[in-house]
Amino acid sequence: MPDVPTALEIGYDIVMSTSYYGLDAPKGLPKPVRDKLIQAFEKTVKDPEMITMFTKVNATLAYQTPEESGKRIQDEYNLFLDIWDKIGKK
Repeated sequence: MPDVPTALEIGYDIVMSTSYYGLDAPKGLPKPVRDKLIQAFEKTVKDPEMITMFTKVNATLAYQTPEESGKRIQDEYNLFLDIWDKIGKK
Protein backbone atom coordinates (compact mmCIF):
# COMPACT_ATOMS: atom_id res chain seq x y z
CA MET A 1 0.00 0.00 0.00
CA PRO A 2 2.33 2.72 -1.26
CA ASP A 3 -0.06 5.60 -0.48
CA VAL A 4 -0.59 4.67 3.17
CA PRO A 5 1.92 6.37 5.49
CA THR A 6 3.77 4.39 8.09
CA ALA A 7 3.23 5.08 11.78
CA LEU A 8 6.63 6.79 11.88
CA GLU A 9 5.70 9.05 8.95
CA ILE A 10 2.71 10.37 10.90
CA GLY A 11 4.61 10.91 14.13
CA TYR A 12 4.52 7.60 16.02
CA ASP A 13 7.96 6.18 16.80
CA ILE A 14 6.74 2.70 17.68
CA VAL A 15 7.72 -0.86 17.00
CA MET A 16 5.11 -3.55 17.52
CA SER A 17 6.87 -6.87 17.34
CA THR A 18 5.66 -8.66 20.43
CA SER A 19 3.12 -11.44 20.47
CA TYR A 20 0.90 -11.72 23.50
CA TYR A 21 -0.89 -14.78 24.74
CA GLY A 22 -3.30 -14.88 27.59
CA LEU A 23 -6.14 -16.67 29.20
CA ASP A 24 -9.72 -15.49 28.75
CA ALA A 25 -12.80 -16.60 30.59
CA PRO A 26 -16.48 -15.81 30.25
CA LYS A 27 -17.92 -12.70 31.88
CA GLY A 28 -19.51 -13.50 35.21
CA LEU A 29 -17.10 -16.29 36.08
CA PRO A 30 -17.45 -17.01 39.82
CA LYS A 31 -14.72 -15.27 41.82
CA PRO A 32 -13.32 -18.49 43.35
CA VAL A 33 -12.93 -20.02 39.89
CA ARG A 34 -11.42 -16.78 38.51
CA ASP A 35 -8.96 -16.57 41.40
CA LYS A 36 -7.94 -20.22 40.95
CA LEU A 37 -7.31 -19.72 37.22
CA ILE A 38 -5.28 -16.55 37.85
CA GLN A 39 -3.20 -18.34 40.49
CA ALA A 40 -2.53 -21.34 38.23
CA PHE A 41 -1.65 -19.16 35.23
CA GLU A 42 0.74 -17.00 37.27
CA LYS A 43 2.40 -20.07 38.79
CA THR A 44 2.89 -21.60 35.33
CA VAL A 45 4.33 -18.45 33.79
CA LYS A 46 6.76 -17.98 36.68
CA ASP A 47 7.83 -21.63 36.84
CA PRO A 48 11.64 -21.90 36.33
CA GLU A 49 11.23 -24.94 34.07
CA MET A 50 8.78 -23.06 31.83
CA ILE A 51 11.10 -20.06 31.71
CA THR A 52 14.00 -22.34 30.70
CA MET A 53 11.92 -23.99 27.96
CA PHE A 54 10.88 -20.63 26.52
CA THR A 55 14.42 -19.25 26.75
CA LYS A 56 15.68 -22.15 24.63
CA VAL A 57 13.46 -20.97 21.77
CA ASN A 58 14.30 -17.27 22.28
CA ALA A 59 10.93 -16.45 23.81
CA THR A 60 10.19 -14.59 27.00
CA LEU A 61 7.50 -15.29 29.55
CA ALA A 62 6.11 -12.32 31.45
CA TYR A 63 3.16 -12.42 33.80
CA GLN A 64 0.62 -9.62 33.89
CA THR A 65 -2.34 -9.41 36.20
CA PRO A 66 -5.75 -9.27 34.51
CA GLU A 67 -5.85 -5.53 35.27
CA GLU A 68 -2.40 -4.93 33.74
CA SER A 69 -3.27 -6.97 30.69
CA GLY A 70 -6.59 -5.20 30.27
CA LYS A 71 -4.91 -1.79 30.49
CA ARG A 72 -2.28 -2.78 27.90
CA ILE A 73 -4.94 -4.02 25.51
CA GLN A 74 -7.02 -0.85 25.95
CA ASP A 75 -3.95 1.42 25.52
CA GLU A 76 -2.93 -0.36 22.31
CA TYR A 77 -6.48 -0.23 21.01
CA ASN A 78 -6.62 3.53 21.64
CA LEU A 79 -3.23 4.01 19.96
CA PHE A 80 -4.33 2.15 16.85
CA LEU A 81 -7.61 4.09 16.71
CA ASP A 82 -5.63 7.33 16.86
CA ILE A 83 -3.27 6.19 14.09
CA TRP A 84 -6.21 5.01 12.01
CA ASP A 85 -7.86 8.43 12.35
CA LYS A 86 -4.63 10.24 11.41
CA ILE A 87 -4.25 8.29 8.18
CA GLY A 88 -7.78 9.33 7.28
CA LYS A 89 -9.62 6.08 7.79
CA LYS A 90 -13.04 6.12 9.42
